[in-house]
Amino acid sequence: MGGIASIPESCFEAGKIDGAGGFRMLWSITLPMMLPTIVLVSIISFIGALQVFDLVLVLTGGGPGLSSTPIVQYIYQKAFSSFRLGYASSLAILLFLLMIVLSIFQFRMGEKKRDW
Repeated sequence: MGGIASIPESCFEAGKIDGAGGFRMLWSITLPMMLPTIVLVSIISFIGALQVFDLVLVLTGGGPGLSSTPIVQYIYQKAFSSFRLGYASSLAILLFLLMIVLSIFQFRMGEKKRDW
């Protein structure tokens, strides 16, 4: 809602004057103007999805086997159940680097030359 509210009303008025219909205004005005908001929300959602821990631990415990074990729970199990702290630390660093690389990739994919 904040992204849509930040679009100036004059852009929609100019689209109506130019004869744009509802779909054309959505495609040519609303989506391009909301692109920074969409990119931010997608990056935050992606990072949140990689960090899911408590829900899986309570519902399935990561089982059967390791079929529903997310990476964060696997790191936790290696660190505090198996006492392999070095291995768990290296996995956590790799997870951090993966999140950074994929966030930069998402940011670059959503980045676009804006001329407004």
